[in-house]
Amino acid sequence: MQGRSGWLWAWAPVGAGYRPDIDGLRAIAVLAVLFSHLETRRLQGGYVGVDVFFVISGYLIGGQVLAGFADGGFSLAAFYERRVRRIVPALVAMLAAVFVVSWLVDFPMPTARVGASGLAALASVSNVYYWANAGDFFWTLAGYFAPVAGDMPLLHTWSLGVEEQFYVAFPLLIWAARAWLGPRRVLAALGVVCALSFGLAAAGVWLNTIATFYLLPTRAWELLVGALLSQQLVPAPAPATPGSRNLWALAGAVLIAVPALLYGKETPFPGLAAVPPCLGALLIIAAGERGGSFVGRVLASPPLVFVGLISYSLYLWHWPLIVYEHRLTILYGDAVPWKWRVAIIGASFVIATLSWLLVERPFRDRRRIAAPVIWGGAAASFVVLGIGAAAAMATDGFPDRFSPHVRALAAYMEEGERGPTRAAYRVGTCFLEAFDSFSKFDQTRCLTPRPGHASVLVIGDSHAADLRPGLEAALPGVSVLQATHAGCRPTLTLAPDAVRSCTDMMQFVYGQLLTSRPFLRVVVSGDWKMGDVPRVVASANWAKAHGLPMLIVGPAPAYVQPLPALLARAAMRPDGAQMVTRAFDVGRARVDAVLKQALAPTGIPYVSLLDSLCHGRDCVTLAAPDVPLELDTGHLTIGGSNLVGAILRPSILGAPAGAKPVS
Repeated sequence: MQGRSGWLWAWAPVGAGYRPDIDGLRAIAVLAVLFSHLETRRLQGGYVGVDVFFVISGYLIGGQVLAGFADGGFSLAAFYERRVRRIVPALVAMLAAVFVVSWLVDFPMPTARVGASGLAALASVSNVYYWANAGDFFWTLAGYFAPVAGDMPLLHTWSLGVEEQFYVAFPLLIWAARAWLGPRRVLAALGVVCALSFGLAAAGVWLNTIATFYLLPTRAWELLVGALLSQQLVPAPAPATPGSRNLWALAGAVLIAVPALLYGKETPFPGLAAVPPCLGALLIIAAGERGGSFVGRVLASPPLVFVGLISYSLYLWHWPLIVYEHRLTILYGDAVPWKWRVAIIGASFVIATLSWLLVERPFRDRRRIAAPVIWGGAAASFVVLGIGAAAAMATDGFPDRFSPHVRALAAYMEEGERGPTRAAYRVGTCFLEAFDSFSKFDQTRCLTPRPGHASVLVIGDSHAADLRPGLEAALPGVSVLQATHAGCRPTLTLAPDAVRSCTDMMQFVYGQLLTSRPFLRVVVSGDWKMGDVPRVVASANWAKAHGLPMLIVGPAPAYVQPLPALLARAAMRPDGAQMVTRAFDVGRARVDAVLKQALAPTGIPYVSLLDSLCHGRDCVTLAAPDVPLELDTGHLTIGGSNLVGAILRPSILGAPAGAKPVS
């Protein structure tokens, strides 16, 4: 600790055991998470920072527990008091702020969801709540139209749930191992549990991605390897020479940096993909046990140590700020996204610093705040917040704050989760979700026409599935068949990001289905990207060569925020129409124009829904009074599907493409 000076070191922990490089490693972890959540293009894999946090926590806190058992001084009451001091005050402050902001700015169902997720956070079971209700952090697997991460301001508390559940189970596991196996076999038992947890994670990432991501059994190994490292077991032996320390620390930095830079939303995670960042954290921590290294000195620099000191509060506050910034873009558009990012970063650091100074440090000081005050304050806070959260749930989000018209529009934000919408899209049978196997596709139900009826086949992704109910309504004398898969643009050759079941489905469609029976029309629709244009043209030429009556449907209007939320906000503002127009996604319009031009020489008809529904950025937004055209940023409501079905009807029955709706 020699040579420390300045305001930062006056507030940093002191003592022979303090490792400033570990605070610096915390800083790297939280900054990686922050920039990943800001959707920074070059740091999409920054979510591995959470795994680095788990290793650090296991090393420091798990190591303290093991040391306490070893010297006979472990007290469960004292341990949980330290956990309450460390975790609860800042968490309660953040939850209270989110509850208030949600009441002020959220519509009823998001407020009810905040109440439910807040109760889960208070009970340290957020990870279980999101596993059961919200789908995976990267893919909405619990339901294709389930709420996305950007609509859940407390989603980040899942990691606190994992950690606190671990520290409930960890001392009990050690007690059980000591009682049944003897003190000398405790570490061996922990090693076995660690190996089992890792095996579950490695297999589970392919078998059940959501559970593997969120639940303790498949995350425990990340904390356990840190705890075992604290006992000189992983890795062993710790490097003793300056050269070996530099080599280990540099290798550790690379193993963290490379996943942060190269991983993305499509990376199967955690599983084996979590090994590099966890091993990287282990190597850096181990390198610092016997002395310094270049990487260690960088991590121990005052700026990084400071960020490490505020890292818990920074983690708590950054995600709600990002979520509610998204709400602001509804009101003010997205013309200057970099300014919003800068504002979020600045606000996150300011609030985190205040939280650390005014909340974390005072409550962690036993000399200032006694144990009874901590326990009583935690209990009182939990009761007050719990009552508020329960009231939000019981009233379905305090709906009387809004007019009936606004409530009716906002209710469509939940429409994708409801049974009628999922049934209309045939989710789980004729519309496979992201990681369904192709074997789940029910060919009998989805591809069998009614006797004596002509058949129209709809193929594509979710933007084809949402056409089906409207086509069925517009074509009562026709059997509408369906082969659709989430994220699966329906071309002869597939995009590089296509999953195996998408490949299986399109090989079946183009290799067998389309050439084995007659169709009145084959309606092809997808969430088209610029990179799809050559594949769409090739598919059209293939269909022309095979004499197939293909009809390609262009993108529907899309918005940078869910349309129901935009319309509900617009209904409360005098500049509402301009607000919706500002939020129009011009990227879809560019793709539509390119597709229209590229497909013209093929002779395959193309229907531009934007030509039918829009004049520039000014588009049809209501399918009927109080019924938005779309239920999110681009998927049709059932009413919207009926409107689009009427637009497509003439083209399907042989009229010129792009004809206006007929009665």
